Amino acid sequence: MEQLTQSLKDGAMQLLEVPFPALSSGCVLVRNHFSVISAGTEGKTIKDARLGYIGKARARKEELKKVMQSARTIGLLNTYKMVMNKLEAPSALGYSCAGEVIAVASDVRDLRPGDFVACGGAGAVHAESATVPLAALNGSPAILFALVIISKRPRLQWRSFLCQCRRRY
Repeated sequence: MEQLTQSLKDGAMQLLEVPFPALSSGCVLVRNHFSVISAGTEGKTIKDARLGYIGKARARKEELKKVMQSARTIGLLNTYKMVMNKLEAPSALGYSCAGEVIAVASDVRDLRPGDFVACGGAGAVHAESATVPLAALNGSPAILFALVIISKRPRLQWRSFLCQCRRRY
């Protein structure tokens, strides 16, 4: 399965082949038909990732405070290693998508495969499929109607999506 990721170290974005998401308790597995890029929040994340270390610290004051507290708690070397691991690991992008439910956890009662949902927040990543907690789903009639109408169009291909994303950012 393909997923859009970004290196927080240098801001490079790439489409990675990642394992299919596991379905956990209280979640549904959604085959994404659409994924929305936020010019505000995601644009800032992408821009900040392309800054140098000093620029990253200036742009993300809350994270800097956490790093400073960590250095006091676990030491400078351990904090450095932790920060570098975070910066070097690919980070999934996205928090808004919509699509069709393809599986539900055993404790989910209100949804079933074939239902259309809009997702926002944790788990709603730019990928072919996403595991999303129930709290991040929106099944309002207006959104569902829009999804049914939109789903009649040819599905957006992920390679095309990545090209659009690269041109934009």
